[in-house]
Amino acid sequence: CVWLQPPSSYLIFPTFFFVFLILSSDNTAIPLTPSLASQCGISVKIDLLGNALIYASLQNCFAHNVKRPIDAGYIITTVVFFTPEERIMKATEAHQRGYGVGNTPTRVILRSSKSALATYTQTVAGVPMKVFKTSTIFEKQWLTARVDAVAACPVLDGHSVSFTPTMITWRLPQRIDPLMSSGRVQLLEVYLGINGQTLDPTRMPAKLSTDDSYIIVQLPVGADGGYFKSHIQGNRYLLSYTIEPMLELLWTEDGEDTRYKVLFPITTPLLSLNLQVFDETVPKQQVFKLVLGHFAPDVVLMNITFPSEVLTIAQCHARGFNIREHVSPNSSLKVFTLEVPFTDPAVLQSVRFNFSLGGRILMLKVSCYYDLNTTHAVSFHTRPRRSEPYAENAKGQLQVAMRLSLDDSFREFYRLEDSPIMKHLQQPLYFEVELMSAINPQVSLELENCWVTLDEDKMSQPRWDLIING
Repeated sequence: CVWLQPPSSYLIFPTFFFVFLILSSDNTAIPLTPSLASQCGISVKIDLLGNALIYASLQNCFAHNVKRPIDAGYIITTVVFFTPEERIMKATEAHQRGYGVGNTPTRVILRSSKSALATYTQTVAGVPMKVFKTSTIFEKQWLTARVDAVAACPVLDGHSVSFTPTMITWRLPQRIDPLMSSGRVQLLEVYLGINGQTLDPTRMPAKLSTDDSYIIVQLPVGADGGYFKSHIQGNRYLLSYTIEPMLELLWTEDGEDTRYKVLFPITTPLLSLNLQVFDETVPKQQVFKLVLGHFAPDVVLMNITFPSEVLTIAQCHARGFNIREHVSPNSSLKVFTLEVPFTDPAVLQSVRFNFSLGGRILMLKVSCYYDLNTTHAVSFHTRPRRSEPYAENAKGQLQVAMRLSLDDSFREFYRLEDSPIMKHLQQPLYFEVELMSAINPQVSLELENCWVTLDEDKMSQPRWDLIING
């Protein structure tokens, strides 16, 4: 039995630790430390959603249905570790140092962590491999038996795995020298799997091939069976992708068959993903419609910040906003869709989205501008000209001032400190334009074109015309 102490709330406390307790035969709770796990044949993984995945060998230390001795009189007395130099330990000392040593009626059980002193690194066809090699001695009165065993696991590095933004390539040597003793080796079968499950060759998302030296596995980034994880660096959104392919080999050597299986978790370097906003607004529908993406499944939309307020997702729904989350049809990534009516008081100029990524916050600002109507009614007053305008070419400096009147009397005007001044479309505006400090009485001011913009840049958009060809 394994007890778990889960987090009280993953969203509120996204950084947490599991505490694993093994319940022994006498109902004693034993903490499962990394060293005890490797010694007893138990491994633990935490998946993307924070769930604990526990793997236990049928021959683990706490299984109650295992018949321990090979024979009533045989016991394991000594273990010789090759590092690669010989290192001899009594079985009791090996247990004390964290190694798993045991036997069943049909097999010898040896376990070691990859970081233990008894493991060493050997390069095989350019690929570094962790090797655990032993010789176990059994004794029964005046009889002695010796069983040699070796395990070899590839190490993730630039020689065994290479990456592109869209593809993972894993190379495993065809001839694994630490496991072979002669040159008469024939590879009979090769199987590919994901997460420990053998794949149907006709439905594999990966490509399996061989050359003179290697078995080559090519996995598309985003293939089924793996998962994306989000990262934030300097307010940049990054992704990593993790998948655990499996290779199972069967070869024959001098008439003896050997089956070799390796599960090889791979995580890509951080991938830069430019977040995109897809504008699907149809002005006639009077609704902003934005599609935001793409994000990994661990991203949670927390709130939306408008210029005047911050709304949670629940408040947005109560306000009539349509917010949806769905998986992109071309990948396992997801997108968010936001629909906001033009008439909502929050609609002014910009919208900011806040996302939670494993306890960190990513802010994304989106600005959208749309004409609410296809026409704009502008009211202004005219008076008949006394004569046709005429201008004589000359050089000089002119100073022009413009003021906005409160009404059509042009007696009271808005002050500079009143800015910004809020006006509705189709509401009349009363501007006064004055030519100041004019000395020549023959100089007159004629307005040809006049327009307003949201920014100080007169060429910016959107732009509303007040006078055209005046």
